[in-house]
Amino acid sequence: MQSGLNATTREGHSLNYGVITGAYSQDRNRSTKVYSPYFGRIIQPHGHVPDHICKKSDAKGESDQVNDRLICPHCGKTVDRYRNPYPTVDVIIETESGGIILIKRKNPPFGWALPGGFVDYGESLEAAAVREAKEETSLDVELISQLGAYSDPTRDPRKHTISVVFMAKADGQPEAADDAQEVGIFRRDEIPEELAFDHGKILQDYFQTCSPKK
Repeated sequence: MQSGLNATTREGHSLNYGVITGAYSQDRNRSTKVYSPYFGRIIQPHGHVPDHICKKSDAKGESDQVNDRLICPHCGKTVDRYRNPYPTVDVIIETESGGIILIKRKNPPFGWALPGGFVDYGESLEAAAVREAKEETSLDVELISQLGAYSDPTRDPRKHTISVVFMAKADGQPEAADDAQEVGIFRRDEIPEELAFDHGKILQDYFQTCSPKK
């Protein structure tokens, strides 16, 4: 789940245009319309952006970069929008039978994948891992440790994400839910070839460093 767009001015002031509120809030007693390139329309924020954060824009080439700029509602000047990678989690769930749980995604990018997803605003990585595992496999997992972080900008074709991968264990029979079309338990030599994201690399690291050959 995405919490919003962040913008930082040259002077270091931060703006946050929330997906839910569609707004930047500094003074809730005032209201100014803002053009958001994310929504492609005028949105109504909760507050006013002070004039000292304005950034003078070049007359040439402005239209080519409009998607990376925000318009200051106070003076109409442009403000740079700095895009950051999105934090995500993936979970390698070990079962009593000796296999690990994979889900078959119902939404693009398609393929088999580790349970996981985006970290919600205000949520810890650990809480996100437990929640995503529950949502997609219907299992309550116990986290064991972190395998590592994966940050290749091309790992997710939708956007730049950074995933922290957890190892976990769970009892019971998994059932597909949420983004999962199917769910299965696989031993090392049964892992499907069609894996989404960089989960082939993640599983390779897991089997080489953390799991006995099975």
